[in-house]
Amino acid sequence: MKTYYHGTVSLYLPSIEKDGLHVVGSNRYRAFGLDPIFHLPTRKMPLRDGVYVTDKKEWAIKFAQYKAVWLQALPGIVAMGERDDDQSFGLLKIGKSKPIRTDPILLTLELPEDIARSLKVDREAGESIGAMWYPGTIAPRYIASIEPVPAKPLYQTATMLL
Repeated sequence: MKTYYHGTVSLYLPSIEKDGLHVVGSNRYRAFGLDPIFHLPTRKMPLRDGVYVTDKKEWAIKFAQYKAVWLQALPGIVAMGERDDDQSFGLLKIGKSKPIRTDPILLTLELPEDIARSLKVDREAGESIGAMWYPGTIAPRYIASIEPVPAKPLYQTATMLL
């Protein structure tokens, strides 16, 4: 077994505990690389149909915090990360969705070798965050622990009416 982490939010926990980690159409989003000074989009990340995991706990925690911020935001470009952090990225929130209050959580996963070998490295996301994706469902039995993580404040660089 190999240890990986997945950052998500409490809103999705009942479904994750029942059905495992999988991508549902409504959970897809478009990520962007952000300019480190102005925090405006510089490059579009590919849209993946897969569950993201990492072997770097600190990045899974950051993503859980960012996902909670994104769900609380109005539609537009939501910049997340420390303002002086060159690893900041943004998520494009589209549609007419209303802000949702939810808490960030960290899942620790113990994956068997066959699933670990099937993970695909996402080089677009940057090698330093250890982003990998699995093109299928990760069953609830592989969740070793669920922990709350501290929330981050929301800030948006641009709000667009889409």
